[in-house]
Parts: sequence; C-alpha cells; structure tokens
Amino acid sequence: MKHSKWEAWLALCRKVESGGRNNDDSSGDASCMAMQQDFVDIFATYLPPPARVLAPGCLSECVLLANMGYEVHAPLLGPDNVTALRGKQFDDSKGGSIHAYEMDAHDLSFPEAFFDGYFSIQFNEHLLSWFAHLGETYFCMRDGGIAFVDAAGYNESMKMIWHTNLVPESVVFDQWDFWGFKQRWCGIHGDQRPQFVFEKLPIDSPEFRNGGYLKWCLKLRRGETVKYAYSCEECDHPGATGVSGARVTRT
Repeated sequence: MKHSKWEAWLALCRKVESGGRNNDDSSGDASCMAMQQDFVDIFATYLPPPARVLAPGCLSECVLLANMGYEVHAPLLGPDNVTALRGKQFDDSKGGSIHAYEMDAHDLSFPEAFFDGYFSIQFNEHLLSWFAHLGETYFCMRDGGIAFVDAAGYNESMKMIWHTNLVPESVVFDQWDFWGFKQRWCGIHGDQRPQFVFEKLPIDSPEFRNGGYLKWCLKLRRGETVKYAYSCEECDHPGATGVSGARVTRT
C-alpha cells in the first residue's frame, strides 16, 4: 500500500491518540492508575526489572513501569503525545528510563531481539493490522520475552469506528497464538475485558505451529533473499514485494 493511503486509514487511530488530547493518559484517574499498577505488578512477576520493554500507545503506564526500574520504549502517534510523555516525571532511583518516539506501531524501527518484554493496555483494539504489529513485535522481541496484553474485549459500548480491531477474548488469544506467543496467564475480567501474559516462542519451536511459514516473513523483514518455487507474472515488476531492502527471486 502506498504511504499516502496507509496514512489516510491511520487517521482513525490518530483521532484518539493525537490532537492535543492525550486521551490515553490516565494519570488523573486514581482508580484507573490503581488498575494499571495491578497490571504492572502482574507483568513484573513474569519479567522482573530491570528489563527493556516495548510499550506501544502507553503514557501513564510508562511512568509506572519506569518507577519499578524498567527501560521503557513507547512508540506513539502524534508529536503532542511524545512531548507529553517526555515531560512526565518519574522515580529514577531504581534505574528506570522512558524513551518516547513518534512511530507507527505497525512499522517499528528497533533492532531484532531488542526487547525483553512488551506491555500494553487497551491498545490491541486500535490496530489496523494485528498481523503486521504482532509480526513486528515478534521480530523486535527476544526468544522467551514476556508480553502483557490488556484489550478492550468486545461489547456494545466499545463499538467505535476507531476501534478497528475490537474482538472478543478468544480472538485476542488467537492473534497472539498465531504469531508464536504462548499463554502464561489469563486475566480475571473475562470476555468483556481480556488480559493475557504471553511468552515468545523461538521460530523453530515445535509449539509454534505457524513457525515454518512465518520464518519466510522474518527473512524478508531482515532484507534477506528468499527463493520461491513458483512464478507470478503479475508480481514480476520492481518493488513487487513491498518490503524495503528485501529481494525476492523465483525459480
């Protein structure tokens, strides 16, 4: 897809994540902050600090993570959100840090196996392409890395146009399972509000049922040459793969 087209649809996500509103900042809501702290505490039982954590779409959550000693990296939509997060104060006595980026979570710019963990609260439902984001997450996380996922679930009150991936608990699980993340824990809120802790499986793990297929996607993601045993006349033109730096040859 051309960049201009992707940006047009990404505007759905920007509606709630930008415009100077910082809707995902819950620091003024004591009950919400208490819930977020509970989730951070659960995450810490599976991945204790210090650790390097990818936290897409997070604002107040980043402060809680940094307070515990995590090195937090937050890709955000909109320069206003980046500025807001960079201006937040946190307790750095345990060695934690916060790094904010204006970055599309479908197109991460971090090295392979860079992160030890992943933490998100009510972010899953804003994805335009869960496959792309989870593939990027798999690429950027080390084997054995831990992910905490809190999604909105699926109910009438959450049916909004900017909730582009609003799905029930079983589908949240299926999406992460598809990309080789093994469930370690499941939350207490049920189908209306699913939480999960996942562990990233190695691509060659016998438990990763799609690993044999998706390893070719990872090769392309690295920019490696991939040989296919078929030809497609419609695709035989420059830039057909749409993957920057990748080369595809056909036998």
